[in-house]
Amino acid sequence: MSEVLFWELVEKDKGRVNAVCHKPQILSAEEKAKGLTVEFRPQPPRVAGAGETAVLYVKPSTGELTYEYEARAKTTEELLAEVVAQNAQILALLARVLETR
Repeated sequence: MSEVLFWELVEKDKGRVNAVCHKPQILSAEEKAKGLTVEFRPQPPRVAGAGETAVLYVKPSTGELTYEYEARAKTTEELLAEVVAQNAQILALLARVLETR
């Protein structure tokens, strides 16, 4: 099934895909012309590591699709896990201090 990819230019011939229409039949011809219709959208070549995300880019002149890996903000769960770990360390230090009294 085809999709229409929409992007914003970040360099002369490089666009960062920022929207995907999975139902191109609902788009007008003008709307489709603003995007790139693809029959197949490749998956990222590898799983993104911790703190990064795979971002799809298009080369408008050729329609070539590539992924780049970019840093991402930590999720709420990741931040919470850090706080919990820090609290555990503080409690362990506090327990040691109280034991020496």
